Amino acid sequence: MNTLKTKLLMAVVLSLMFVGCSSDNVAVPHYVIPTTNDKPFTFLKVGNKWEYAKYNEQLQYAGYFTQKIVSENAGYYKLEYDNGNQEYWYDGDECWKVKMYYSTIGGEIQLYKNCYVEQKWSNYYMSGGYGFEDRIEVISVSEVVSTFAGTFTNCIQLQVETYIEGDQFCHIECYWLHKNIGLIKSKNYRGITTVLHKKNF
Repeated sequence: MNTLKTKLLMAVVLSLMFVGCSSDNVAVPHYVIPTTNDKPFTFLKVGNKWEYAKYNEQLQYAGYFTQKIVSENAGYYKLEYDNGNQEYWYDGDECWKVKMYYSTIGGEIQLYKNCYVEQKWSNYYMSGGYGFEDRIEVISVSEVVSTFAGTFTNCIQLQVETYIEGDQFCHIECYWLHKNIGLIKSKNYRGITTVLHKKNF
């Protein structure tokens, strides 16, 4: 009797395996739901530092820069670059936001906690007296990116289309971000690729 039960159980398990592994009608999950251990934006911590290297289209070294979180006030993290520029990062409820000055309102959305392919949002800002709109789309949530700082899995690839004064197209840029690291890699419209070279966390 036990042998019969065992055979029936194995038959059920095998049938489920074949159904789940079938190449036909494979259900691809659209949303990426974090596990209980997935706490995004853990890089928001005073003292964290990133170093990036830049390369041109011929893969020739084109410089580097560093950025470091130097202080925190009520959840707003002040980031300083080695050229003296600064901005503020914070965990804005369901997303990571960046702004150029300390304020409890506004901010440009960099990344959502729960990203999914084809997710879209826009950021609006002024520069040089002109109004700009960045139209952002999630291209992938499972990119593997190798850098001098290591190989990072589950990177999120974003495509950013920039428009000026409404619908006048300006350029396209690509970014690869990680929820626990920040920026891993980017490629701007001038053909300059920025890659994470080193971090201290």
